[in-house]
Amino acid sequence: MRKLLFVLLIAVLTIPMVFAQAQSEKKPAEVVQLILALSNPESDPWAQGCKKFAEELERISGGTMKVDYFFGGQLYNASNILAAVTAGKIDFTGFGMTSLPEAPYLGMFQAAYMFRDAQHAQDFYAGEIGQRIFDDIEKKAGMRLLDTAYVGTRQISLAKKISDVKVPADLKGITLRMPPGASWAALAEAIGTNPVPIALNEVYMAMKTGAVDGQDNALPTTKANSFDEVTNQLVLTDHVVWNLHLACNAARWNSFSDQQKAWVLEAAAIGCDYTTESFKATEESLKKEFAAKGVRIVTPDKQAFMAYAENYYRSNTKVTETWNWEYFDALKK
Repeated sequence: MRKLLFVLLIAVLTIPMVFAQAQSEKKPAEVVQLILALSNPESDPWAQGCKKFAEELERISGGTMKVDYFFGGQLYNASNILAAVTAGKIDFTGFGMTSLPEAPYLGMFQAAYMFRDAQHAQDFYAGEIGQRIFDDIEKKAGMRLLDTAYVGTRQISLAKKISDVKVPADLKGITLRMPPGASWAALAEAIGTNPVPIALNEVYMAMKTGAVDGQDNALPTTKANSFDEVTNQLVLTDHVVWNLHLACNAARWNSFSDQQKAWVLEAAAIGCDYTTESFKATEESLKKEFAAKGVRIVTPDKQAFMAYAENYYRSNTKVTETWNWEYFDALKK
């Protein structure tokens, strides 16, 4: 009996020590180190949204997923950053829907009036066709798009003093600066203007001297380049609603557990929403600022511009030969 009690006493004393030893030998959770790079400067709202993504991912994951971020082309510039993410040299970057060799139809999303407004774009990319496009990009280009941010709407700034622009016919004969390239030239024609290819850093003097009648950009870009100083009339055509997508190397994405993917998507939504709200607030503020400086703010007949653009694209097969018309028609419903 005494021997049994002794054995039980030893067991009672030993079990807590064994448990404590097992706990002390338990390895801490492995930290997944990730890299995000953008060509945008850190002050840019998109860069700030991506920084927010990194901070939120670390918080949501309890510190088990950490993102080092590099802005302003510190690691890669705009010409090679996509290649870096598809090659797995970095894990995250931003992607704008543009024509890729593997998916040339994506160029259609640079066209005039593909989206009515920021919410229309958000709903499209979050919907069935948007996710189908995301899957296609992952399969063909090695990137998984995680979420979408609104980064501004292109508006027309006219230096030339003309009557208020209400319909496309009012822009007949107007020369509009565009970046070089056939798709940009088509954009100018789709809103009733004549394109003139000029580098961005030459636009101010071109408007001031009358070499072109105007330019189109999102309002933050117009402000950053002081184009408002040579603008007489700001026409709120809303002709291109621009978006950027947080992109992840596909192999890295597929290496995450289901829990890690959920964390990444939650953080991506927070970061992209941050960017979207920043751009919306900035645009509203700039409209008031420009008006206070004497710029005429004109709201045209947007439906007339949308109809003009659609007719232009449907009748110019050379411009639209790579387009996916199923997607186009779905957007117009």
